[in-house]
Parts: sequence; structure tokens; C-alpha cells
Amino acid sequence: MSTQNPEVTQDEPVLVLDDKKYVISELSDDAKYLVACLNNLGQKRQNIQMELDQVTVATEGLGR
Repeated sequence: MSTQNPEVTQDEPVLVLDDKKYVISELSDDAKYLVACLNNLGQKRQNIQMELDQVTVATEGLGR
């Protein structure tokens, strides 16, 4: 099962899951909550990766 970030189609945010599009406004409240959780986790992952990149650059710079 592959997921992608929501995209906007005809001004409606949609979730693409296993190559099928779901309009987020038409999802159940539980499904909307899970979409919000996935978005939040993606943002956290991006922030952690940015921090890791900064630490890597800093430690490589200090090691020279």
C-alpha cells in the first residue's frame, strides 16, 4: 500500500492511496483524523531530516 501527500484537484484536497483518489472532505471523521496524522508525521520527518543534515554538516566541518 503506497500513500502520497494530499494534492489539490479542482480546488478539492484529495488523498491518493493505491492509485485511487479520495476527496478529503468526503471522508469520515476518523479517516480525516488519520490523514491529518499522516501529514503531521511527514512534517516531523522533514524537520528531523533537516536537523540531521545540520548536525552532519556541522560535525563534518568541525572534523576538518
